[in-house]
Amino acid sequence: MDQTVIINRLEDIVKNVPSGNQGFAIRSEISSPLRINDELVGVLCIDGDHTDIFVEQDIQTLDYMSNQISIVLKNQRLHNEILYL
Repeated sequence: MDQTVIINRLEDIVKNVPSGNQGFAIRSEISSPLRINDELVGVLCIDGDHTDIFVEQDIQTLDYMSNQISIVLKNQRLHNEILYL
């Protein structure tokens, strides 16, 4: 996963999308990689119960959020390394 992606009609890709206890079924998703020094350490995902709810502008927002989270994770790693040393 190299970039933020939008999947607006998840039911077209995944058969039998499961529903939650209250009937919530994931219909749309936007996902962004969390990277530290070019290493994939996680994925930030936001799900929605309606189709076509994410737009291209949401990519910029999620890119910003995933960048900030990656910085926090990198700083935590560095902090742990300093404590170890």
